[in-house]
Amino acid sequence: MLKAKYPSADKLVTWVSNYQVFFDTQKIDSLGLDYAAIKQDAVNLLKKNKMVQYACDMEKASIESIPEEIKYRIINGYNRERSGGVQVIQKPAHYSNGMKGTTHGAWNGYDTHIPLVFMGWGIQHGASTKPVYMTDIAPTVCALLHIQAPNGCIGEPIF
Repeated sequence: MLKAKYPSADKLVTWVSNYQVFFDTQKIDSLGLDYAAIKQDAVNLLKKNKMVQYACDMEKASIESIPEEIKYRIINGYNRERSGGVQVIQKPAHYSNGMKGTTHGAWNGYDTHIPLVFMGWGIQHGASTKPVYMTDIAPTVCALLHIQAPNGCIGEPIF
């Protein structure tokens, strides 16, 4: 795919996982190629795929023309040291790896609606349809235990 434009650069993409494209940045640097241009070429190529709704450079997600809810998830899920260079957002009900449905890595409600259960002493019976995030789990447990949340904790207690 990218070989057409970068014929001397074999295997610039090292991995595709969790709807992210990972690049061999050491190889890109050693060949004197422009990493930002390669990511943009990958984004442009992905946008032509009929199963892709959006594709964006992870470092430029905040300025992309993507719905705010999706953009928020991309930005909050990005870690410069661990994330890929390009984020791919599949169209609803599309999954490119197998026949058993989608994963919990997609943004759609049918993938992100995951049961979260708290049980035990001090937990009152109840239910909620309020959206919560993984980042809310640690502060919730800390609030239940009446202890300070760890540093770097960005979520809010659920109840």
